[in-house]
Amino acid sequence: MIPSVIRLRLLATSLLVLGGLTPPVWALQVIPVRDGETAFARIAADDLTRIALSEGRIQSWHALKGRLAIEKNPRTGQLYVRPLDRGEPVSLFLTAESGATYALTLQPVDAPAESLILKDPARRAEKPSMAEQADSRQRMVKDLALMMAADRLPPDMELRERGETLRLWQGSRFVHQRSWLGTAVVADLFQLSNTGNAELRVAEAELFRPGVLAVGVENHALNPGETTRVFVIRQREVDE
Repeated sequence: MIPSVIRLRLLATSLLVLGGLTPPVWALQVIPVRDGETAFARIAADDLTRIALSEGRIQSWHALKGRLAIEKNPRTGQLYVRPLDRGEPVSLFLTAESGATYALTLQPVDAPAESLILKDPARRAEKPSMAEQADSRQRMVKDLALMMAADRLPPDMELRERGETLRLWQGSRFVHQRSWLGTAVVADLFQLSNTGNAELRVAEAELFRPGVLAVGVENHALNPGETTRVFVIRQREVDE
């Protein structure tokens, strides 16, 4: 159990980090993939789609000429694609830095910008992520909080979509949206909604439990119908 003084310091740090950041506009799909098999996914017909690996970086790609506009971010190892023919599906082959090759069939649809996260269940990080190797726990919390608030995907962490509604308080809805998993630490993103008829006030201390390292709430007072993001950084459980 973390001493209360340290816990409060971590809490203060996370609140400072999370202030003023806004959510991204990307819709997120997590696509199970396996080396040598074909997976199917939708992409935006008239907008960009981001493609990333849940673990590792994309090294190279192949697609038929004239079917797909592709740009790579050399820093993150992610691709940004846009179909040149919105009416036809397109095939894309990706090779990861690990050597694994993934085949995708992408179907353009009328939708806003998409984000595809390719998750290979056969691969899992064996060493701590860069955030977990920070020189202090306080620095680790800061890095993970910024990562969640900006919806970034580090190449050395696993992303899991959750979509689970949890019981919290009467007149509220608390949804576990997604988790970023390191070897020993997990960063959880929740959405809290006020479904009641009166103002809902939230304090981070109400969300602490054993194993939690830090909690951040973007908006502490919610009028009826309003929502806010909640960020929780905790120790990873043995069976996760």
